[in-house]
Amino acid sequence: LTQEIRKSLDRHTILSTTLFELSETLGLQYCAVWMPNEIKTEMILTHELKGKNYSNMYNFSIPIGDPDVVLIKGSDGVNILRPDSALVCGSSGDSGEPGPVAAIRMPMLRVCNFKGGTPELIQTCYAILVLVLPGGEPRSWSGQELEIIKVVADQVAVALSHAAILEESQLMREQLAEQNRALQQAKMNAMMASLARNSFQKVMSDGMRRPMHSVMGLLSIMQDESLNNDQRVIVDAMVRTSNVLSTLINDAMDNPAKDSGRFPLEMRPFRLQPMIKEAACLAKCLCVYRGFGFAIEVDKSIADHVIGDERRVFQVILHMVGSLLNGNQGGGLVVFRVSSENGSQGRND
Repeated sequence: LTQEIRKSLDRHTILSTTLFELSETLGLQYCAVWMPNEIKTEMILTHELKGKNYSNMYNFSIPIGDPDVVLIKGSDGVNILRPDSALVCGSSGDSGEPGPVAAIRMPMLRVCNFKGGTPELIQTCYAILVLVLPGGEPRSWSGQELEIIKVVADQVAVALSHAAILEESQLMREQLAEQNRALQQAKMNAMMASLARNSFQKVMSDGMRRPMHSVMGLLSIMQDESLNNDQRVIVDAMVRTSNVLSTLINDAMDNPAKDSGRFPLEMRPFRLQPMIKEAACLAKCLCVYRGFGFAIEVDKSIADHVIGDERRVFQVILHMVGSLLNGNQGGGLVVFRVSSENGSQGRND
């Protein structure tokens, strides 16, 4: 009997098998299972077996405070019920005069949590198994039959607990599978976004670099021409500005540097004073265009040969001048002053 009951891990199959096997083994007129509702205020008829026909119709309910319900839930053993018990009447319906009725509680075990790999089982509620012998026969419950009922009820409780563990495990697997699908979709979306960004940057890079290269090529040709000093300063300043613009374009198109917020520096020796002169030339052009006067003051102690990133220094100077002009309306005087300061170790920085 218990082997048949524990063949399945589906709750409804376990209960229907229990009713059928008990009916066959004990020769019952009918048997039924009552379970509490979700808020535990009523006992509901959930499974019944009449005349070898199984049903699961949830047709009847009785208050959970019914005296027989309270008695059965408070007892570990089998209880013999009166024929007029609400549990008997609700189960039997029009099946005729019932014979002796036995009832026993079945713990509905649920997995609460896991500690040390072992599930902790908490008895949260009880179901009630009702068994009715055929009426009109000189038959009563024997001690052996009551012992069978008690053992079967315990086995059903264990089987239902295993079914609950399986259901929870399946639910967790479904949730994990759903999370994995969401992660895969997010990964795919990120990959598609990265491809779209790279494609956009490639188009923008070609669109900006080609005209920039044309301008730089034209300026390179102009540098080879015979120019006076003023013209050469202007052309050299334009070349340096083009290099700065090219650096900015490369920064915008460089994904690793842009994502990290850090841009590499090209540290190498260069002449500082000619670079300052070219920066001052461009700054003066910007100031005159915006209606500002311009003056330059360069400390004679400024070193000429230095080490650093020439393009970045030139870029920072133009950025400072541009920010100053954008923050004022014009009509003033911009003084471009360059001086040296002692560094933290006594060096000129």
